[in-house]
Amino acid sequence: MGADEYHWVKTVQLVETPSGMEISWDCVWGITLYRVQYADALSLGMTWNWFPAIVDGTGLQRASYVDTTAGGLVKRFYRVVQNQ
Repeated sequence: MGADEYHWVKTVQLVETPSGMEISWDCVWGITLYRVQYADALSLGMTWNWFPAIVDGTGLQRASYVDTTAGGLVKRFYRVVQNQ
C-alpha cells in the first residue's frame, strides 16, 4: 500500500468502558495487522500519535483496541492504519 492509499472500513465504533475508550472496526479483506493513532485536535498540520500495540486481525471480522489513556478527556480523534 502506497503512502497515499487508504482503505476505509465500513464501521468504526467507540465505546467508553471502565478500562478506557474501546475502538473497534470491521477488518478489511487482505489486511491482517493494524495500528491505531490518535490526535487531540483536528487542524492543519495536526500531529497523529501512535499507540504502541499492533492489533492482529487475522481471521477476525472485527478487531478492537482499548485506549487506556483516554480517561477524563473531552475530545480525542482516532484512526486505524494498516501496520506496514
